[in-house]
Parts: sequence; C-alpha cells; structure tokens
Amino acid sequence: MKLELKYKTPLEWAVQAVDGIDEFLQDHADAERKVSNMCMSFIAKYPNRHEIIDELTQIAVEELLHFKQVYKLIQARGNQLSPIFHKDPYMKLLMPIFRSDRDLLFMDRLIVASIAELRGSERFGLIGKVAKDTNIAKFYTNLHLHANED
Repeated sequence: MKLELKYKTPLEWAVQAVDGIDEFLQDHADAERKVSNMCMSFIAKYPNRHEIIDELTQIAVEELLHFKQVYKLIQARGNQLSPIFHKDPYMKLLMPIFRSDRDLLFMDRLIVASIAELRGSERFGLIGKVAKDTNIAKFYTNLHLHANED
C-alpha cells in the first residue's frame, strides 16, 4: 500500500524555507535525531515485534547518516548545532489523538511517522528545486529521490 498526501506543499513554502536555510537545517538535524531515536524506542518498547526490528534498525542507522550529512552542511555554513532541541509543534498537536491501548498506540505512531516521512520527502524535493546553494540543492534532491525509490 502506498500512501499519498492529500495536500501538496506549495512551492512558496520552499522559497521561504530556503530564505531561512540555517534555521531549516537546524530543524532538519533535530528531526533526523528524533526519527532515529523513535526507531530505537520502538525496538525497546516492542521487542516482540520481530518482523520489524531489522527494518527499524536500518531506518535508525539511515536517519543518523542523514543527521551527519545535515550537520556537515551546518558546519560548512559556519554554524553549530543549536543547544535547544525544539519539539515539533505539528507532532505535539497530534499526540492527543493517539489511542492509549499499547498495540493501537504502536500503530498510530507508525502511521503518523509514515505520513511525516512522506511530507518530509515531498518538501526535500521542493528545497532541492529552489535552493541556490548547489550543495544544499543536490543533498535535498538526492534525499527526495532516495526516499521515493522504495
């Protein structure tokens, strides 16, 4: 089953994101760390879910690699990681709709994570289109293309 987004992000969003690319890179670095941590958390909380442990491990490693790549972009721009780890306001708004049953919560978290990854990939493609910095454009285009190979 392939998920599709109901609403497409307007190109203007990417133009604004590129105008504030340093903040965008910080947010992206945070997101990569959060997803990697979430995968490891799933493994710790649901060790009986043998069918997804290999996949979650692979995703966790891949997200850490993306973090490393984003961190290099941050450093190349003469910046450092922010000491403040911001919570995602979008995810915070979704938390109250998660069901409390252990198995249903697991499913809700997987669904929301899948949608967030899909939205992220879409937006990475847009950043790749509008970024004037060739390193940033290439990185985000490649992230978008890689995410859509599966």
